[in-house]
Amino acid sequence: MRLLTKNQRIRFSEDDLKLMDRLRQFKIKPSVFIREAFRCKIEKELPILIQEEEKRKSKEYTPF
Repeated sequence: MRLLTKNQRIRFSEDDLKLMDRLRQFKIKPSVFIREAFRCKIEKELPILIQEEEKRKSKEYTPF
């Protein structure tokens, strides 16, 4: 695994904390789980977001 040197503060609700406790009960590290889920979501949705942004930019009106 790569050396993790950057920090980011994230706030969780009580329900989220309860779910993370359930992960710990199943011997799953919440930090690794969150990192992998975040990476998967970005890989899945980034091409769609880029495509929508390009579409939006192409529709911008320029009077010149």
